[in-house]
Amino acid sequence: MSATPATNEDPVFQQMSELYAHPVVQDFYHHVEVVAGFELPPSIKSSFQRYHRHCFDDPKPAFTADWGESSPIWQWQKLHSESIFGSSQSAIAAVLYHRENLLRLERDVLSFVDLDKLKELVGKSGFGGGNTQKLDFEYHGFVFAYRRGLDYLARGIAALLKEHFHSFRRLPTLLHNHSKHDWVCRLIDLHQQYSPELETFLGSDDERSTRDRIAHYLHVPAGCLNANALGVFFAGESLDHSKRLGDVIDNYVRTLRSLMRDFLSTMMEGLPKKI
Repeated sequence: MSATPATNEDPVFQQMSELYAHPVVQDFYHHVEVVAGFELPPSIKSSFQRYHRHCFDDPKPAFTADWGESSPIWQWQKLHSESIFGSSQSAIAAVLYHRENLLRLERDVLSFVDLDKLKELVGKSGFGGGNTQKLDFEYHGFVFAYRRGLDYLARGIAALLKEHFHSFRRLPTLLHNHSKHDWVCRLIDLHQQYSPELETFLGSDDERSTRDRIAHYLHVPAGCLNANALGVFFAGESLDHSKRLGDVIDNYVRTLRSLMRDFLSTMMEGLPKKI
């Protein structure tokens, strides 16, 4: 005999509901959220929420109208939902988490109590270095999370086209096979628009990405701490005395926010509502 689903009258269900609603249990969930929780900022979360409403609010698009394991396209529905609302959204939250840690570490390093005296002492001379490995660790986490978020997005796009594909860098290769659709052509244009700003994560025709170098070849530091007549600053990849590490990181975040908004909006065009 097959098991029947729990109902509101099921004593086990009632017991679990009462336990969940107990103030101590709710206090525990609150404690866990304060200690280990993280939320996307509204400016990014709203793009996912808008896309989710488009997919699941009535009238639904044809792709999600017949939702569930009985659907003939369930594997693509499931892959799309997991890739966009689960994996990509979570990876982008990780990007923001590592950003917060990077900015806090940079602020803390530059809050040295005798910074003014240090600048006077250095004069026209200078020195560099110091143990800043925590910054490197957070930078690597930032880079990997950023690339994951893009690759998961590519998987979600491919699922809409009923294909398996996982590389944002090579996404146009897949999209060109479906260029009969106007929305796909617009995604190709968007990819071309954003790719030059994402070489740290995607690389270029001439150079490996920072992500690939970290993953497969060598340790890439977030930056080397320097002190000279120009002040105290981090110099390194994409950095010099005129750019704070935090400024570079924030530019990447702004690009990601715009990219997700534009890509998700264009994907909605590929999911017209059923009339």
